[in-house]
Amino acid sequence: MDTIFYNGVIRTLDKAYPQVSAMAVKDGVILRLGSDEEILPLADAGTQKIDLEGRLKKIPHPGDFFMR
Repeated sequence: MDTIFYNGVIRTLDKAYPQVSAMAVKDGVILRLGSDEEILPLADAGTQKIDLEGRLKKIPHPGDFFMR
C-alpha cells in the first residue's frame, strides 16, 4: 500500500458499510476500507500512515467530479 488513512470517521457510499475508520490506497486507488485493525496490518515499510485523529473524511461521489 502507498498510503493508509486510519483513526478517522470515513463516510462511504456503501450501504453495508456506511462508515469505517480506515482506508488503504495504492496508485491513487482506494483498495480497501475497514477498521483500523483490518487495514493497518496491510502496511509495509514504505507505506505512509496518516492518522486522521478522529476527523471526518468523505469519499468523493462520482457526481462530485466535473468534466472539463
